[in-house]
Amino acid sequence: MTTVRAAKPSAAVRPCDSRILHPKYLSGDYGGCDLLPACDGTDAAEDRSPQVCLDAGQAGDATAAACRLCRIGASTAIWDRVLWESENFRVVPSKGGFIAGWLMVVPRAHVLSMAHLSPIVYYELGQLVADISVRLTDRFGPPTAFEHGAVTKNTPFGCGIDHAHLHLVPLPDDVPLRALAEQALGKKFIVQPAAPTRAYLRVREPVDPTFCVLEPSIPPPRQFFRQLIWRARAWHVQSYDYDLAPCREQVRATVAAVGRL
Repeated sequence: MTTVRAAKPSAAVRPCDSRILHPKYLSGDYGGCDLLPACDGTDAAEDRSPQVCLDAGQAGDATAAACRLCRIGASTAIWDRVLWESENFRVVPSKGGFIAGWLMVVPRAHVLSMAHLSPIVYYELGQLVADISVRLTDRFGPPTAFEHGAVTKNTPFGCGIDHAHLHLVPLPDDVPLRALAEQALGKKFIVQPAAPTRAYLRVREPVDPTFCVLEPSIPPPRQFFRQLIWRARAWHVQSYDYDLAPCREQVRATVAAVGRL
């Protein structure tokens, strides 16, 4: 079993339907638009990092030197606090995590997706996720895991950062993420390995024995899964976008609670 080390301190459901997708997406003429307006309020300009948060079409290259996820541990931001670590991975709270217990598993290597990991390192990921999931279940409930698997840089699949990261989120029972994604995209997830040569979406809900994969014919909007979760309930958060709504207090609460596991 993978040894997991604690890091040193350093409302109403809104069903998903085609209306949440931009008409250009539905027509096949997708140009990088969001599912929903990014924000109807203020805020968090100080949290933007144009060097590493790259939308589709934005110039620049998220190299390892500039990548925020490569610099985890060097930052003082609450969402860059390493909660657990193994030989090849770090576990951190998610910036903009508006649900208690929202974590990300981040490889130390600068790769675009988890499908780019070697078999040995991928096995370590599975062991780590299983261990962390037990801890999350005890405190928050069983987590749903999901990933936007990029195959090229500077696309919506990277969700603003071109470095692989797997989300673990204790979703309530009335937020069936895979079904919401299938309804939004009009395509089914299937059980198959994620290919490093093709962009993909992956989900594993608590009842699933393994990941289900969907390979969209055109890129989904940026922060696709996060948008679906945000729309599914009244979370009392301004925006799904982690830059516009970094959710500092929720992230601090997650760090405090996870630290007691």
